[in-house]
Amino acid sequence: MPLISQTYDKFSAFVKHWPRFSLFLGAALFVYSIVIIGINAIDWGLFGELPTEDQLKAVSVPVASKIYSIDGELIGQYFLEERNPVGYDVLPQHLIDALIATEDARFYEHDGMDGQSLMRVLFKTILLQDERAGGGSTITQQLAKNLYPREDFGLLSLPINKIKETLTAQRMEEVFTKDQIITQYLNTVSFGENAFGISVASKRFFGVVPADLKAEESAVLVGMLKAPTSYNPRRNKDRSLQRRNLVLAQMEKYGFLNASKKDSLASVPLTINYSRKTHHDGIAPYFREYLRQYMMQWCKTHPKKDGSYWNLYTDGLKIYTPLHAGLQRHAEAAMTHTMQRIQRNFDIDWRWHPKEKISDDLITQLIQRSHRYKSLRTQEKSEAEIDSIFHAPIPTLAFDWQGDTILNISPLDSILRKAYQLQTGLLVMDPNSGSIRAWVGGINHHHFQYDHVLARRQSGSAFKPIVFASALESGIAPCEYIPNEKVVFERYDNWTPQNADQQFGGEYSMTGALTYSVNVAAVNLLMKVGMNRVVSMGKKLGIHSPMPAVPSLALGTAEVSLLDMLSVYNTFVNGGLSSQPVSVLRIEDAHGNLLDESSQTFIPDTVLSPNTAITMSHMLQNVVNQGTGRSLRTRYRFKQDIAGKTGTTQSQTDGWFIGAMPGLSAGVWVGADDQRVHFRSMRMGQGASTALPLWANFVQRVMDDSEFEYLKDMRFPSPSPTIKESLNCEHLWFPLAMSEFKAWWEANHPEDSTAFQVGNGQ
Repeated sequence: MPLISQTYDKFSAFVKHWPRFSLFLGAALFVYSIVIIGINAIDWGLFGELPTEDQLKAVSVPVASKIYSIDGELIGQYFLEERNPVGYDVLPQHLIDALIATEDARFYEHDGMDGQSLMRVLFKTILLQDERAGGGSTITQQLAKNLYPREDFGLLSLPINKIKETLTAQRMEEVFTKDQIITQYLNTVSFGENAFGISVASKRFFGVVPADLKAEESAVLVGMLKAPTSYNPRRNKDRSLQRRNLVLAQMEKYGFLNASKKDSLASVPLTINYSRKTHHDGIAPYFREYLRQYMMQWCKTHPKKDGSYWNLYTDGLKIYTPLHAGLQRHAEAAMTHTMQRIQRNFDIDWRWHPKEKISDDLITQLIQRSHRYKSLRTQEKSEAEIDSIFHAPIPTLAFDWQGDTILNISPLDSILRKAYQLQTGLLVMDPNSGSIRAWVGGINHHHFQYDHVLARRQSGSAFKPIVFASALESGIAPCEYIPNEKVVFERYDNWTPQNADQQFGGEYSMTGALTYSVNVAAVNLLMKVGMNRVVSMGKKLGIHSPMPAVPSLALGTAEVSLLDMLSVYNTFVNGGLSSQPVSVLRIEDAHGNLLDESSQTFIPDTVLSPNTAITMSHMLQNVVNQGTGRSLRTRYRFKQDIAGKTGTTQSQTDGWFIGAMPGLSAGVWVGADDQRVHFRSMRMGQGASTALPLWANFVQRVMDDSEFEYLKDMRFPSPSPTIKESLNCEHLWFPLAMSEFKAWWEANHPEDSTAFQVGNGQ
């Protein structure tokens, strides 16, 4: 009887609760039916096609394009999302264990969908809208989400996207091994701060590659996956520590760690070695930006096999350049060392002349060109209000040679600091091939992005060799004499050239005029050769900017770039062969397949006769041995062959020095961005005092580097006996005009009136 009674009681209770149970069962069956119908509809492509197996096999994530120097160093990357995919073999086991224990404990048991997690998602997350219940996605489903971002389907977005990810995950499990899925997941997942993939995250937060991660560091990174910002160890150290220890607890729970090991790791303080680099950081930032623009054009003109065009930021191109990382570092170190001293000299030069009183027009223009002024104007601030704002001190991030600093200065002072900050461009090339070896476009890419290697500025006397090369090509001999008499050019606003030493009269041989950089003689030579012929020569030698056909062209009034000018000098020491500057050696795809090697097949043009080129080379060597560049011999004690020329523009606005040695050439420009800002004294502001010391400092560093010791013994080709004889000017200049000197000689030496012959310098 008791058994019958108990059975009856249970049956009565069942009957009593039947309506509620049947309602629940009916709801469950209804939801199940809807889910089944929805799954089939999604599988059939009603809400967009699912990826096929072939598409999954071909799937690729955005990969940064890499830039390599000629000495094998990775010097930069182009990317939208910073990532650097790695293989499974470099992933430490404790990283994989932490990931599985925290994100998908049954990873090796399911086929992409975890039934238990799915039911939790169905009833708690979807039906009850309980976000605290978690997503329940497997690692494979999360990978599907990473590769195929979710779409908007209105109120049904969450269930539809979940089902699509589940179906895609199951297909992935058929295509990839578990190890491949783990690898792809860790290469695609976001760690915040635009850092994608375990390789970038390891480097960003701990300064190591994935293989060198410690177990507690792996736990930190895995812990970040739930909420990269909330658990960022730099921004939220305490929360990151708690999350790390939770991951370690999960590892113990699933048998990846024993209790003592977990406790030991949990007691380790959370320390990071944070390093985040921007495109401003690293070596050669100005060159990388120049290269980026070149590559953007290359991508537009080089289609793939399927007809689409390469994407510099996502296709993982490998760009091999002729830039030498060692030389680049020498160039940047020389720039930093020398420009600090030149800036000190500049500040001393202006010590007794307050910058605020130099030029009201300049200050007004600087203010009105600033972003702050334009922003205040859009806010309809009055000029009085704007003036008050520009004179009120505020904390300002400012450039300093020892590192960025915060100064409590006014916006006006900040503008003046930048305006009176001297800039520079330093370019290094192989004169024989045109290959770019080092590129310094400014003093600091964080604060000053304008590239002074490409900027067009007046070149002063650095332009004169183009005039002299034109003269040689016209048949004028190196020892032919050029008058040093002042001439007024009435057709050109009565312009009259001036010599730096204000000494006029007499005559200079061509070699002497170039050696001592005599302005009047250079202008007279230009007029003798013809301005149009000089302009044509400039274009042949590599000048791409306009050159006005005026007498002052001989003094470098045309605005030219350092890149063009160094190419000109390369032609002089390269036997008359002019080759385009080479910034890329070859381009490969992400798998190492060659895409372009055009620079290797380029044939340089012959733009100067070999005799003219070698004559110019030796005339420019004379500038260094005896003329305006002689401090390279007397002060810096260089012994190797050097052909070079200084340049200084009006009011010491621009300082230049371009010098070439066998195997290496370099050009330097120094000045302020605004041409109204310049040295006050010729002694401190001339190219021999600004640009030449920077050139010398760079070359000295190169000579002290054992890798480039071979440059010390290299020599320019010896001139033929004929050329050597043509360069043998016994007198570089005469204090009197040649006709006057000849008359004086004949009057005072009647017994030897034929000994002096005009034109050969005897």
